[in-house]
Amino acid sequence: MWGHTFESQKCRTEGLTPLLWGHTFDSTKNPNQRPDPRSARHMHCVDLMRRLWAIAIAFTLACSKQDDSEKLRKSIDSWSATLQLVADARLKNEVRKGFALKTIEAAVDDLERQTAKTTDDRATRLIGVAAKLRQAVEADDRASIAKARGELVR
Repeated sequence: MWGHTFESQKCRTEGLTPLLWGHTFDSTKNPNQRPDPRSARHMHCVDLMRRLWAIAIAFTLACSKQDDSEKLRKSIDSWSATLQLVADARLKNEVRKGFALKTIEAAVDDLERQTAKTTDDRATRLIGVAAKLRQAVEADDRASIAKARGELVR
């Protein structure tokens, strides 16, 4: 933790106290002395954290400034891709019926909630395709699942 064994032994014989990252300070001059918390390494870490927080806040603000139609467009693209994956996985028996139904339901709920604010023909079409996919999954009709998956690609 404090560095290599050699450094620790050297520090003990010379009266130096080992710190993290191999830095030392002389504790023989003043045993109560502590390292300066404003050391270059500490200040670099603080500066880096400040920058990361600033970037995170800027990113959050940039995303929140999207208007409702832009958010809806991104949701449509995302849910369409998600439903395609679920349809593919259900056709290959990689997911259970319950998981597929819950995912389809979540997509429909989210799109209906967003279309209450803004109307969009693509969203309405996707909700309709999701309803067909739900019926196909409930009936375990592989041909209908494949057909609904084909409609999602278009």
